Amino acid sequence: MSIFKESADENLIQGRHILDSKVPAVETLVVNPLEEDIELPKVTFIKDVSGDETFKKMIIIPGRLSKIFLRIIPAYKANEEIEGIDDLVTVEYQGKLHKVQSYSKRNCKVPIKNKTRVIMIDEAMPAIVVNYITKQLLKIIGEEQNGIIKTLVIGTSNDVSEGLYWKSSAAKNFKNGEFVSTCLANFLSYNNNSNIEYLIVPSEGPLSLPKVSAYEISEMCDQIIKTFKLDEDKSVKWKEDALKMWNIMGGEVVRSLYI
Repeated sequence: MSIFKESADENLIQGRHILDSKVPAVETLVVNPLEEDIELPKVTFIKDVSGDETFKKMIIIPGRLSKIFLRIIPAYKANEEIEGIDDLVTVEYQGKLHKVQSYSKRNCKVPIKNKTRVIMIDEAMPAIVVNYITKQLLKIIGEEQNGIIKTLVIGTSNDVSEGLYWKSSAAKNFKNGEFVSTCLANFLSYNNNSNIEYLIVPSEGPLSLPKVSAYEISEMCDQIIKTFKLDEDKSVKWKEDALKMWNIMGGEVVRSLYI
């Protein structure tokens, strides 16, 4: 029997494909990481959204869905700025620089309006980095002077039975055995703002290898169109493109070995 886990850290004893795996020596394990000197992420907002008229509504998406939101970009030189894509947040952590980008109407497939931005959070970043980013985003969303009037947070989970949509002002009860994780879980845990809405797209595959169906992508598109009151004619084209791109990306295929 082999045990499959979404990720494996060679320095920890945890489930993975454990056929003939070697157990690390006890002295190599960190008994209590909190006793060590811990470097915390340093979050910097490059773009100040306070009073920024381009930030009134937000769609926050996981990195795995970014290609169905972003227009195809023609070839460009390294480090060349792409119109319509802004570095919104940078996070320094353990010698690495992580970024959160936002897409404006200029470079987004979705027919969003000028004051709506799509913000992409790469959930492959360390969990502590995602955690800090989430807290900072919730802070700016919650501050009245920033003028954010609506935010839709989209996530995927292989532990929900069907697509879920609700507003944070309404109670949401999950079925027994259902749970969410990573970025979406952070928003649910820390948020007390009634302007945030949530959409969970179910996935049959593990976290890093999603198996979201075309039907769920279609439902997601419909909910975004409804929530943000997007142009119907333009939205039809975007939905068609989104489904084609998801198919090209192999969105319904889990590239993994089960023994």
